[in-house]
Amino acid sequence: MLFFRLSHAWFSFCNISIFAVTICILASCRTVSESKYSLINIDREFLATAFGDDCVNASSHIPDVYKVGLSGACRVIDGDVKCESHLPPSLNWAKLLEADYVTVTNTTGSQPDVAEKCIELIHEAGVNHSLSNRLAVALLALLAVSIVLNVAVLVIAHFNESAFKMLVFVPAFLHELILVVCLGLYLGISNHEVGEYIPDGERVSDMAVLGVGFWMLLAIFCVRAISSPALFVTTIIIIVSIPIAIVSFLLCLCGGSDTVQSHTTYIVKEVYVPKYPST
Repeated sequence: MLFFRLSHAWFSFCNISIFAVTICILASCRTVSESKYSLINIDREFLATAFGDDCVNASSHIPDVYKVGLSGACRVIDGDVKCESHLPPSLNWAKLLEADYVTVTNTTGSQPDVAEKCIELIHEAGVNHSLSNRLAVALLALLAVSIVLNVAVLVIAHFNESAFKMLVFVPAFLHELILVVCLGLYLGISNHEVGEYIPDGERVSDMAVLGVGFWMLLAIFCVRAISSPALFVTTIIIIVSIPIAIVSFLLCLCGGSDTVQSHTTYIVKEVYVPKYPST
């Protein structure tokens, strides 16, 4: 009896935590207080790497950090945070930079010629923002679905004697799969919206670019994985099996190639050339 009560207490704690953190991710950068949950951060060091120091110093109005989330975007200047909420979601931080260049070309202390060249550099990257925006919409939708599924899992667990039963495991595992897809979508968006601007041979700090929202997304996946013993074991088995399967597949390819080569038969035909006596 005590075990069943503990299972419900632990499972409820995990689900409530997941619910709260998911709400924070969905509301990221909507207001100043929610700017701390940003998904992508672009600082002046990254801008210098991507576009050069001249673009960073083209105007004093370029903020210290651009922060983008699912519900808005923020600019941080000397600790002062200003945010703009927007829907549908977009993690396109470059449009903020371009808008700042366009706005400040005629202000005191700006360099219009340099700003125009920087805008050209932004366009030359050829980033497919429409694809990233569609992925961001999908990410928002899946997170919304995950909230509904998370609540449903908690209700199902409440009406079962133990929160660790198979009837609870199935929807909880489905919820975990959705979170994996969300992580994949985020990485795909980051690859487009950040990686495309990094010049070949240059390196940037991943820790500086990844916002708190990413770590929160990773955290709710981990919490879901440890919310029940069956989920934890299943997750570990899958994580361990993936590299083993990849290595086994590569070994099979190499072994198959050697087998084909070892069983290759070469047929040599002797051609008889008659000899005629010399005259």
